[in-house]
Amino acid sequence: MKLVLLAGLDGSGELFFPLLEKLPTNIDSLVIKYPHDYLTYRELALYVLAHIPKDEDFILVAESFSGAVGYEIALMKPQRLKHIVFVATFLKTPKAFLMGLLLYTPLKNLLYLKLPLFIIRYFLIGFDVENSIVYKTKNIVNAIPKRILFHRLITIYHLSYLKRKNNIIKLNVDITYIEAEHDKLIDSSHLKDFQDTFYTVQDFKLNGSHLLLKSNAFDTSAIISKIISTSLSP
Repeated sequence: MKLVLLAGLDGSGELFFPLLEKLPTNIDSLVIKYPHDYLTYRELALYVLAHIPKDEDFILVAESFSGAVGYEIALMKPQRLKHIVFVATFLKTPKAFLMGLLLYTPLKNLLYLKLPLFIIRYFLIGFDVENSIVYKTKNIVNAIPKRILFHRLITIYHLSYLKRKNNIIKLNVDITYIEAEHDKLIDSSHLKDFQDTFYTVQDFKLNGSHLLLKSNAFDTSAIISKIISTSLSP
């Protein structure tokens, strides 16, 4: 069983470092990094599937930006997919009005600035996470090429899930949705979209901020480890 971790908005996969440190050493993990290309969510899903071994069962972990990548993969029904863990993520545009202002008004110039530490803590990782994790997160986030950041935010803004919602057939893929209790970007309404889309949904709400795999790596790693153990059981 392989644990496949889908990179978030940064695309580097480097933000998984707190989770990888907490997971048991016997778990076989594969971090998928995204290329610096202008790819749609479906194209990213095809890219992920092309980089996963075809002869091995796998579990996906999709956090934040990559939730819709996990959804597109589920639509393709890969035979070896056993479970998807969605973490603090969405199938429709979060904070759509505010995102529209950020992308289509002069406020978009803010995207070309480096995010200060306060913004990283307030919106992404919280104030009770150790400084070493926060500073490393800040460096990774600020290293995202601005043209790619802008494109991925546009991709989020134009999510077409709601346009398809009335026509969609529920997907028979077991999923877990983990919600961050202090998430400033994703509210509880997004869980219902997953419940409307998948037949089997178990959900958890954990203490932590939006980047939950960083802000609460201990509890998220425990849930993921249990899912793997259950999937391996006869």
